[in-house]
Amino acid sequence: MFKLLLISMFLTACGTKADDFIRREVNPKPPAYSIDPVMQPMIDQFMDDAHAYDADTSRAGYLRIAEFAEIGRDQVVGVCSEYTFSNGELSYLQVTIRPDFAERLDSPSYAGLMYHELGHCILNLEHSETGIMAPVMYSESYYEENWDELVEELFTGE
Repeated sequence: MFKLLLISMFLTACGTKADDFIRREVNPKPPAYSIDPVMQPMIDQFMDDAHAYDADTSRAGYLRIAEFAEIGRDQVVGVCSEYTFSNGELSYLQVTIRPDFAERLDSPSYAGLMYHELGHCILNLEHSETGIMAPVMYSESYYEENWDELVEELFTGE
């Protein structure tokens, strides 16, 4: 059982800082706004929660793409990609989630994954050792039982 849990944790990890850096481009032209309509309700929920905690969402306007697509690394299920101009100014943000999560839209793990990637993109957060920003995913029951505390920690850092 422990081996299965450990394997599961590695298969559901987020991209590392090095992985995110590899996905950056210099001087990219912002693409047309392309948010998958299936993802929009979760993005709206995230923004509502962010505003309830008075979190800085100034980067939200840069989110141009949110999609279900293959990421190219088996152990990564989601990634936030940041595209900047050569002067370091932000051009746009992109959230990519593996397609198999499109079948789990009502699951707590989908909510956790989306909040994690939006935490990177919109809140500009790094990975943490625990909580939503940890680079692993938790069980469905863990998200269900601890959601309010996880969200509060995400937006307040406490």
